[in-house]
Amino acid sequence: MAPTNAEGHEPIKLSDSDEFRLEDQAQDIRGLDLYDREGAQIGSVKDLYVDERERKVRFLDVGAEGFLGIGEKHFLIPVEAMSGISHEQYK
Repeated sequence: MAPTNAEGHEPIKLSDSDEFRLEDQAQDIRGLDLYDREGAQIGSVKDLYVDERERKVRFLDVGAEGFLGIGEKHFLIPVEAMSGISHEQYK
């Protein structure tokens, strides 16, 4: 189940939307590896949850562990919790 925002509506998965497009393609970080502040890999960004009304990415769908997608766990991380992008990594 997707999280809701303060107004009570759910963000949608970018991959599920035929109508929504990111204004800046640099925002599309799907496929990048996600690292913690100490440099340990957490997982990789599988999808983005976007707020259609505000036209902003709100959550990252992160896949962790598993092998070739088997046993992979997914969790959502708010965009505000991230510190930046560098050298094909998201931190």
